[in-house]
Amino acid sequence: MNNMSILKEKLAYLRDNEDFSNAGNPYTYFSSRYRYQLGPCLENSNIRSIEKQYHLTIPDDYRRFLIEVGNGGAGPAWGLYSIEEGFKKLEFELKNIPNFFERPFPHTTTWEEPDEACGEDNLDQATGSLPICNFGCAIDLILVLIGPEQGNIWMDDRATCNGIAPLTKVNGKIYWPYYETAPSSGTHVDFYTWYNTWLDKEISGLNSRLGR
Repeated sequence: MNNMSILKEKLAYLRDNEDFSNAGNPYTYFSSRYRYQLGPCLENSNIRSIEKQYHLTIPDDYRRFLIEVGNGGAGPAWGLYSIEEGFKKLEFELKNIPNFFERPFPHTTTWEEPDEACGEDNLDQATGSLPICNFGCAIDLILVLIGPEQGNIWMDDRATCNGIAPLTKVNGKIYWPYYETAPSSGTHVDFYTWYNTWLDKEISGLNSRLGR
């Protein structure tokens, strides 16, 4: 069972023990942006209103995260978008694709962007998903909301003409597509697993530096 209190405990440990006083510290280059802080939690009524407005269903683990842990802020790479920021990033898609969130996410395996499609919008390649994390360089991590991959995290790297691919986990390690080569035996990763694994990696690095 996904335990949000565990996530909160791990975030608190990182906040209490990480040293952000050295601006040039390479170990806190990314985490210094939010210092393991998250935005205010949402009420369940807020989320129900969002679901009604956009005709979608938020996966349970992400819903509980928004209600019990926080909305945007500390996370992998450059951090989590708030759910409001995620919708804002989709303004163009929502204007141009009717029922964007009611159309299932079209992929179950990596979609490699064809050379002739590079630079095109390819808006229909990420229907049924929501940006939740800023990887940098206009690349996002997206959460699938509808379709066979519902609840899983994918990388949307259309910005650099790579395509869209799932994050996979093998032996406790999460592989980032296009930037790491994952074994073929990997399993796709849901929100809780992704975020919890990131926290474990952050804590492991911190403890190693502290000699614990």
